[in-house]
Amino acid sequence: HELDADQCFALLLNCDLRKFGEGGVPEGLGKTDRTIFEGPAVVQVLKVANVTEPSYSQHMQAGRCRALMITLTDGKRECMAIEYGPVQGLSVDTPPGSKFRISRASVVSGVLLLESRCCVAVGGVVAAMKDEW
Repeated sequence: HELDADQCFALLLNCDLRKFGEGGVPEGLGKTDRTIFEGPAVVQVLKVANVTEPSYSQHMQAGRCRALMITLTDGKRECMAIEYGPVQGLSVDTPPGSKFRISRASVVSGVLLLESRCCVAVGGVVAAMKDEW
């Protein structure tokens, strides 16, 4: 039974990139002062936190401001990102294992600045990661 490209992509969306990822985030990105991360690269969410709220009230958003800090991996390297502008599909309720495609993202002080023009949700559910969440 051979798989076509769409079937392979669907399977990979639901896999943990830490087991299969080849990397797309440049080494040393976290030490970069100012640059543009050209990409494109598919990265996986490891953790999302609203840094404006204490941990016990992360999921109680009643129209208040938010500042999301996201830990991402390409399967080889981890990097930090902040939601610089709204990104559809990204919230404190985004489960670990979710995948995003990043291209032409600004990097300041080693942190990716995510917004809708450079970050698009592509989906994916890694069952083991979601269960632990």
